[in-house]
Amino acid sequence: AMLAVTALAFYPYAWFLYGTAYSDALFLVFVLSAFLALEADRPLVAGLLGALATATRPTGVVVVIGLVAVALDRRGLLGGRKPRSTVRRADAAVLVSIAGLTVWCAWLAVRFGHPFAWIETEGSRGWNQAPGPHTWLKLAFIDHVRRLPPSAWLPLVVQAAMCLAFIAAVPAVSRRFGRGYGIYVLATAFLPALSTSDFMGVGRYLLPAFPVFALVGSALEPHRLAQRIVPALGAITLVAGTALFASGYYLS
Repeated sequence: AMLAVTALAFYPYAWFLYGTAYSDALFLVFVLSAFLALEADRPLVAGLLGALATATRPTGVVVVIGLVAVALDRRGLLGGRKPRSTVRRADAAVLVSIAGLTVWCAWLAVRFGHPFAWIETEGSRGWNQAPGPHTWLKLAFIDHVRRLPPSAWLPLVVQAAMCLAFIAAVPAVSRRFGRGYGIYVLATAFLPALSTSDFMGVGRYLLPAFPVFALVGSALEPHRLAQRIVPALGAITLVAGTALFASGYYLS
């Protein structure tokens, strides 16, 4: 457990947990709490905590996907692990987690007349990331790599590589922790990657994929030397990234 927490604490983009004016730390607290409640067989509590998570950020919809997947996996409906018990009506309480996003959209409808203003804003002038082939095919990413200097596109390539690494970890996560958590990690990595035209921001959006950090901690456990080297390298990149971000460099 300590190694898993260390892997998260020294993740290169973990500076978003330490003082930036973003919701990442609060979101992660609600995510972890929701899944802990579900593992404790308290689906309603998990759903309520999940609702707080989806109210914290729109991409929190991945929490709904994850809670449902883990709930189904716990009952053996995904074929991954031995059922803990038969399916109960109470398990559907995890769907309460969608309430946070629903209330947010309702407020946007009342206040601005656009329940999905957070999607529409992505396509506004200067942002240019409206849902569609241009965004999904990463044409902006390709254009940046072709035309801009390395200092501009290197942060994008690093985040793209990080996203691919998390997706590649899905089979191992499924074997180690269950298919429900594998589905959650896949959704957590895939949704932000799909919604950005150049992978910018994906580095921080991978923070809630806690099963990957747990997997890293599990892999480090038998290797004493790696337990020192990997966190040290992570700390170096974290400090460097924090300094650059605080200096005005757009890294994620």
